[in-house]
Amino acid sequence: MRAAHPHFDRAVLALIACGLLLRLLWLTIVHGAPFVALSAAEACDVAIAFAQTGTLADAYFPGQGPTAHLMPLNPAIAGWVMGWLGTATLASAAVLTLWSVGQVFIAYLVLLSAFAHAGLERIALRGGAAILLLLPVFVPQEVIDFRYWEGGTALLLAACHLRWMMIAQRGAPPAMVGLLAVAFTGALLTFVAPPIGIAVAVAWGWTAWRHLAIRSTMIVLAIGLAAFSAMSLAWAVRNETAIGVALPSRSNLGVELPMANYPQALDATAPEDRFNARLFAVHPAASRRAQGAVRSYGERAYALALQRVTLTWMVRHPWAMTRLYVRHLVEFLAPQPWQFYFTGWQGMRAARSLIACTVSMLGLAGLIVGLWRGQRTFAPVALYVAALALQFAMFQPMPRYSFLIYPVLAWPAAWLVAQWRAGTIRHPRLPRTTIRP
Repeated sequence: MRAAHPHFDRAVLALIACGLLLRLLWLTIVHGAPFVALSAAEACDVAIAFAQTGTLADAYFPGQGPTAHLMPLNPAIAGWVMGWLGTATLASAAVLTLWSVGQVFIAYLVLLSAFAHAGLERIALRGGAAILLLLPVFVPQEVIDFRYWEGGTALLLAACHLRWMMIAQRGAPPAMVGLLAVAFTGALLTFVAPPIGIAVAVAWGWTAWRHLAIRSTMIVLAIGLAAFSAMSLAWAVRNETAIGVALPSRSNLGVELPMANYPQALDATAPEDRFNARLFAVHPAASRRAQGAVRSYGERAYALALQRVTLTWMVRHPWAMTRLYVRHLVEFLAPQPWQFYFTGWQGMRAARSLIACTVSMLGLAGLIVGLWRGQRTFAPVALYVAALALQFAMFQPMPRYSFLIYPVLAWPAAWLVAQWRAGTIRHPRLPRTTIRP
């Protein structure tokens, strides 16, 4: 089997089969059947409303009306499936489960290919795949959340871009078709999940500066910006018609920022109780008072009012804001057991946190060691992780957010362990590894 195509390796295919069985077994044990209709908060509610009415609506409560709380792609896809097969049928549950797991598993395979192009040895490639497929820390997200939420799609698109960056670093600049693919998928990613799009753009900036011709960079920028502008304009027009505000993105910033930055958050005791209390105090998906405000003034006006209060507090208390930012940064990179209360499954919180923290810390150490030893193909990965972490630290990280870096760190973690076992970790510089086609 050629190293250039490690995703066709029989061992990896066996890992995929085992990983799929593990996830279906989890669904059977925890939810009673391998294919069952399950909710995932606001995104699921919007998808159901879309299935029943053809409108993206009711994010916070039934009867709310049109919403811009979520970007449209993933709830619309799930809503179309439920409109076609039924909102709570075995058929729609099976299709949506396979859609969710399929996005995630394909993303894992694309990342496997990316790190093969980065020059990782086969043992490290298999090790990274084994971590993700046999230790399903984020299994509720993989099989439930990403039926409706954008995380699976965002990871898949980000994985494609990281793979293209690895190929570009090997001296194989993309042809025109490749440039068009980079531009359009980059625009789609930034539209669907702006923080992930920004992180990918940061990684591409370094890659383009070192490995792409100026003409190629300008083509990608021009086409990508045009495509992104067209998507944002269409969404803004829809929002002006539906909710009365020409909003080019989501309306939820003013809700998510106050969930993370407020005086009581400085108390580090019983964080799960504190977060839950805040949820029922200000979030319209849980708070009756907030729902009343949304009914009276609209979701955008409510979010802006909360945002103004929160930003005022943050400006007046810079030290408190800094403390919270650093805490959120740590919790994003190394999810704590209490955070797994809010993942759709409260089981095995300590074990899942331990695995996630271990992989994350080993992965970060692997990136640092690799860059120190001349493994420059790790640079886009490091930039992606750093850019994403710095953005999400403004909010209260949930494991659904940490999932966006966990698979990317699995292979540097496996690479570091492989280097340590081979006794080569103390060497100051790696020989440059090339994968032959």
